[in-house]
Amino acid sequence: INGHEGIVWVPSENRFAIVLIRGGDSYDPTRYTEDETYDLADYNTSVLSYANECKVRFITGDLDIETDWDSYLAELENNGLQDYMDLLQTVYDRQN
Repeated sequence: INGHEGIVWVPSENRFAIVLIRGGDSYDPTRYTEDETYDLADYNTSVLSYANECKVRFITGDLDIETDWDSYLAELENNGLQDYMDLLQTVYDRQN
Protein backbone atom coordinates (compact mmCIF):
# COMPACT_ATOMS: atom_id res chain seq x y z
CA ILE A 1 0.00 0.00 0.00
CA ASN A 2 1.62 3.24 -1.03
CA GLY A 3 2.04 5.92 1.60
CA HIS A 4 1.89 3.76 4.74
CA GLU A 5 3.22 5.50 7.85
CA GLY A 6 5.28 3.73 10.45
CA ILE A 7 7.15 4.61 13.60
CA VAL A 8 10.76 3.52 13.91
CA TRP A 9 13.43 3.91 16.56
CA VAL A 10 16.53 5.73 15.31
CA PRO A 11 19.28 4.55 17.68
CA SER A 12 21.94 6.89 16.30
CA GLU A 13 19.71 9.84 17.17
CA ASN A 14 18.16 8.33 20.32
CA ARG A 15 14.63 9.11 19.13
CA PHE A 16 11.55 7.76 17.38
CA ALA A 17 10.74 8.87 13.86
CA ILE A 18 7.56 8.67 11.84
CA VAL A 19 8.41 7.47 8.35
CA LEU A 20 6.44 7.22 5.14
CA ILE A 21 7.10 3.96 3.38
CA ARG A 22 6.66 4.15 -0.37
CA GLY A 23 6.31 1.33 -2.83
CA GLY A 24 3.48 -1.00 -3.64
CA ASP A 25 5.06 -4.08 -2.10
CA SER A 26 6.24 -2.56 1.18
CA TYR A 27 3.17 -3.56 3.16
CA ASP A 28 1.56 -6.36 1.22
CA PRO A 29 -1.39 -7.45 3.40
CA THR A 30 -0.84 -11.11 2.43
CA ARG A 31 2.43 -11.05 4.39
CA TYR A 32 0.56 -10.75 7.70
CA THR A 33 -1.20 -13.54 9.52
CA GLU A 34 -4.85 -13.00 10.35
CA ASP A 35 -4.00 -12.12 13.97
CA GLU A 36 -1.26 -9.73 12.84
CA THR A 37 -3.72 -7.99 10.54
CA TYR A 38 -6.09 -7.36 13.45
CA ASP A 39 -3.23 -6.24 15.69
CA LEU A 40 -1.94 -3.91 12.98
CA ALA A 41 -5.38 -2.32 12.68
CA ASP A 42 -5.45 -1.77 16.46
CA TYR A 43 -1.99 -0.19 16.44
CA ASN A 44 -2.92 2.01 13.50
CA THR A 45 -5.74 3.33 15.62
CA SER A 46 -3.95 3.65 18.93
CA VAL A 47 -0.37 4.50 17.96
CA LEU A 48 -0.45 6.11 14.54
CA SER A 49 -3.62 8.12 15.14
CA TYR A 50 -2.13 9.57 18.32
CA ALA A 51 1.19 10.26 16.57
CA ASN A 52 -0.57 12.02 13.68
CA GLU A 53 -2.70 14.06 16.06
CA CYS A 54 0.35 15.15 18.04
CA LYS A 55 2.34 15.88 14.89
CA VAL A 56 -0.25 18.50 14.01
CA ARG A 57 -0.36 19.81 17.57
CA PHE A 58 3.45 20.19 17.65
CA ILE A 59 3.41 21.99 14.30
CA THR A 60 0.62 24.37 15.30
CA GLY A 61 2.14 25.06 18.71
CA ASP A 62 -0.66 23.47 20.71
CA LEU A 63 2.05 21.18 22.12
CA ASP A 64 5.51 22.46 22.97
CA ILE A 65 8.42 20.31 21.82
CA GLU A 66 10.47 21.27 24.88
CA THR A 67 7.87 20.65 27.57
CA ASP A 68 5.53 18.06 26.01
CA TRP A 69 7.94 15.72 24.21
CA ASP A 70 8.55 13.30 27.11
CA SER A 71 4.84 12.93 27.86
CA TYR A 72 4.22 12.40 24.13
CA LEU A 73 6.75 9.54 24.06
CA ALA A 74 5.29 8.06 27.25
CA GLU A 75 1.79 8.13 25.76
CA LEU A 76 3.04 6.42 22.59
CA GLU A 77 4.44 3.66 24.80
CA ASN A 78 1.13 3.46 26.70
CA ASN A 79 -0.67 3.13 23.37
CA GLY A 80 1.39 0.08 22.44
CA LEU A 81 4.31 1.48 20.47
CA GLN A 82 6.74 -1.28 21.50
CA ASP A 83 4.23 -4.00 20.63
CA TYR A 84 3.61 -2.32 17.27
CA MET A 85 7.34 -2.17 16.52
CA ASP A 86 7.75 -5.79 17.65
CA LEU A 87 4.98 -6.84 15.25
CA LEU A 88 6.61 -5.02 12.34
CA GLN A 89 9.97 -6.57 13.22
CA THR A 90 8.46 -10.07 13.36
CA VAL A 91 6.92 -9.64 9.91
CA TYR A 92 10.14 -8.16 8.54
CA ASP A 93 12.22 -11.03 9.95
CA ARG A 94 9.84 -13.60 8.49
CA GLN A 95 10.09 -11.99 5.03
CA ASN A 96 13.87 -11.87 4.98
